[in-house]
Amino acid sequence: MQGELYEGATPLSLTTDAGPVQVTALATEGSRPDRFLLLHGNPGSMLDLTPLFGPLRSLGEVAAYDAPGFGRSPTPDNSGALDLDALAELAVRMLDHLGWSDAILIGHSHGGGVAQRVAQRWHGRVRGLVLLATLGAPAHLTYRVFPLPGVEAALAAAGRLLPHLPRPIGEGLVGYFMNETYAPSRVDFEAVRYQHALLSAHPHVLRNMARVTKGSPCDVLEGGAHDIQTPTVFVHGAVDPVVPIRHARGIYERMARAGRPARFVAIDGVGHMIAEQEPGRCVRAVRELIEMT
Repeated sequence: MQGELYEGATPLSLTTDAGPVQVTALATEGSRPDRFLLLHGNPGSMLDLTPLFGPLRSLGEVAAYDAPGFGRSPTPDNSGALDLDALAELAVRMLDHLGWSDAILIGHSHGGGVAQRVAQRWHGRVRGLVLLATLGAPAHLTYRVFPLPGVEAALAAAGRLLPHLPRPIGEGLVGYFMNETYAPSRVDFEAVRYQHALLSAHPHVLRNMARVTKGSPCDVLEGGAHDIQTPTVFVHGAVDPVVPIRHARGIYERMARAGRPARFVAIDGVGHMIAEQEPGRCVRAVRELIEMT
């Protein structure tokens, strides 16, 4: 069932250089010593990584949270708390809160970009990276369009309008865009209904889709790729319609040229929502990473 993950989640207040933020977080104990911090994408939530929780618990402790302004986490007062460096610092503050000296970071899409930035700036806090359909370089189409003038305002207006549309129309619109993201698979109706309800209750999410693209995050990642020293496994769908595979390869190739320990796994016939479409392969990538560390 959609939303069951939130039954064990709690609100949490953390402070970064950009100011205080509140997030909805979940941490589970595991039977082995490894530690995993899951970072979701834009405009997702930790629900997108739900299929990984059970298998990862057999490998160690697992934690995840809805980034500020997404899922069930409120938007911070300072919009600067949504830029790439602030979100990377937030991940480190989460490690501090958990009492973890380091962790394996598993990031999907924009969360993969956040994970990369943590590894670039806080080497000692990252044992390894598993990057699922990660943000890459150069910027893909969405991240070229969303920072343009007027886009944030248009998304904010769409967010305000959505709760007032007749539910069949609202669900149809949400389903259309979700199917674009899930292609070549199709999303099930229960997921569409849940996402529509979540966006209707939290209309700020659509505006924040544009906010997190400010500051040229893909350029930042490209410039710092050689600074990633930790073992890294990229897992990307060969037909990802959101972040085409060549953009993730752009980061991988920079790491490879710098002699960094990295592997790239391409999965034929798989799109952007890789944790839901190929959870077994994602978990296998985690096991491969553990062997590399």
